[in-house]
Amino acid sequence: MVILHLSDIHFGRDNKQYKTEGRFDKKSRILQELLMSIENVQFRIEHIIVTGDIAWFGRKKDFDEALVWFENLLSITHLNGKDITFCPGNHDVNRQYWNSNASINYKDIDKIDEMYKYENIYEFETPLHNYEKFCESLGVVPFHYPKNDAWVASYSLGYKDITLLNGNKMRIVSFDTSILSSVRGYPDEKMVIGQKQVCELKKYGIIGENADAYKIAIFHHAERFLHVNEICEYNHRPATLPMLRKSVDLILCGHTETGGVPVLYEQVGGGKMLTGGAAYYSDDHANSYSVVLVSDNFDEKGRRHTALLPYIYSEQFGWHKNEQVDDFSIEAMDINISLFDSRRNTK
Repeated sequence: MVILHLSDIHFGRDNKQYKTEGRFDKKSRILQELLMSIENVQFRIEHIIVTGDIAWFGRKKDFDEALVWFENLLSITHLNGKDITFCPGNHDVNRQYWNSNASINYKDIDKIDEMYKYENIYEFETPLHNYEKFCESLGVVPFHYPKNDAWVASYSLGYKDITLLNGNKMRIVSFDTSILSSVRGYPDEKMVIGQKQVCELKKYGIIGENADAYKIAIFHHAERFLHVNEICEYNHRPATLPMLRKSVDLILCGHTETGGVPVLYEQVGGGKMLTGGAAYYSDDHANSYSVVLVSDNFDEKGRRHTALLPYIYSEQFGWHKNEQVDDFSIEAMDINISLFDSRRNTK
């Protein structure tokens, strides 16, 4: 599998109405050169995953700008709407419409867990009308999640199966960590994946050891922005993130500017987790993206190997492979590059 991972492009951030600080004079050129860089990646992209913050203020004009760029992205990669997957970030929330449930306290994890049940989450979903219309316009295939034994379509939550050109099946499971960002006064570093959702998906065999596909979980907020109860076990409540990592093969997220260096690590007995940097934050930021290579077949230990091709932007060199990240080279990740010969970009 060859997956393009993008995150945090922040369309609309340079809108003068928003009065955002930063340098954006080269934005159009950087984003156009980003398309050229992706078009010339040495492997043929099979699927695109974007882990949130497509917009800046979640408004229609932000997503209108994003739509044009993503239509161009699909054109140069010879893909279409079914070949791209999004999850929402906190900047995709239109905060003109705040969540009215202002009584949520981050210390009340029991109440938050109850809120995150699939049968309750619709009452608290973020104001994502413009995000949803954007996904519809691009022809994105929605996720589905179980609610009272029925399956509900969503562009934020649930799962969907992707069949690649070679017949391999990939299962993408999405969680919306942006939900609580629409509650006034809720701390930015206490976001929640949703333990009840993880348990429900395991119950249905969608994730876990019995699932019959390579499983990728996506959400927006990197680990350091998650609620402590999602990371560590307290008062006999299992931690959500380790539980999820034991149930999937790979997790993709964003939200943090990683200085052009993607952060990839593996849990003992669990899947890998990749935190991508911002594809565009400002002219002088270390903007970055990654191509993720996953071997088609399992090794003798029942594992699929994963490698990264990280790219970074600089004024001197433009978009280029981050050669300084030796730990993320194909060789360092113990993956045979010849496995991907059939996917080489022959352009």
